[in-house]
Amino acid sequence: MILTQVFILIIGFTVARYLARISLVPNEIIVPSVIVVSLLGSYAIRNMMVDVILSVAFGLLGYLMKKAGFNPIPLILGSSWVSWWRRIFIEP
Repeated sequence: MILTQVFILIIGFTVARYLARISLVPNEIIVPSVIVVSLLGSYAIRNMMVDVILSVAFGLLGYLMKKAGFNPIPLILGSSWVSWWRRIFIEP
């Protein structure tokens, strides 16, 4: 376990200076790349286009909430905690 941590520490120090250069890439390149990778990930989980559509829909909802002055964090927390609360209080 300690050997693994030392190995990761050495790799981290070696690669850190190169990974820091990612912050110099313009937003016009990073933002589309992150969007494409996240949509590919949402499709890859279940191989269903519905997941991609839901990802885009919730992304647009969050964008519209941000533009309207609402904080989208309660929506994200509420939607992720619904199943947890249902399991605890409704289905025992």
